[in-house]
Amino acid sequence: MCIRDRLDSARYPHSPTEHVFSKATYLDDLDGNGIEITLETPWRVKEVRNGPSGIELIDEEGVARPGVGHLDMQETMSHLAEKEMRPLKPGIWIGHVHVHVNDIEEARVFYSDLLGYPVGMDWSFMGMLDVHFEGEFEHRIAFNGWQGPGATQRPEGTVGLRYFTLVLPGQEELDATLLRLAAAGVKVEPRDGGQMVADPSGNRVLLVAKG
Repeated sequence: MCIRDRLDSARYPHSPTEHVFSKATYLDDLDGNGIEITLETPWRVKEVRNGPSGIELIDEEGVARPGVGHLDMQETMSHLAEKEMRPLKPGIWIGHVHVHVNDIEEARVFYSDLLGYPVGMDWSFMGMLDVHFEGEFEHRIAFNGWQGPGATQRPEGTVGLRYFTLVLPGQEELDATLLRLAAAGVKVEPRDGGQMVADPSGNRVLLVAKG
């Protein structure tokens, strides 16, 4: 039994969505953290553009399609050979972290200029931007302003994402990052075996060195 079937059997609310570049379903965990379960299909997309009705994705056949559409679950699930329930396989990993910010440009400066990750997909015209690790898939850390300008973080002590961890290649890269943060006046404090910082919107990031 696939994850979608488990959610349906439990009557757990989720939103199957067709993105052309991916097939996904969205849900909130019991603490209110948003989760995207996705099948990446980037080969289906030839171009992304801002059309008259919003974002458009040009598929592999040259057809303009909306960036968000109805996902044909019957077609998607018809390829499954195994129907019985099984646990998630070892090696399942989180593909990207997507955080809410109240200013896209401030977030770009923090994650790209200060933390040092190049910008991947610049969709700032629709309030979203992401950065990635050098030489890897672009969509690693994404941020959007869809909660509105001036959106605040949840009160301290309430449920939600406390922080996420970025593992830098080594101590040299960590030291260089900390120097850039210090020069920009960003507060850094030792915590949980690394260095804790917060982006301009208050999302906390733990920086650690690999090894």
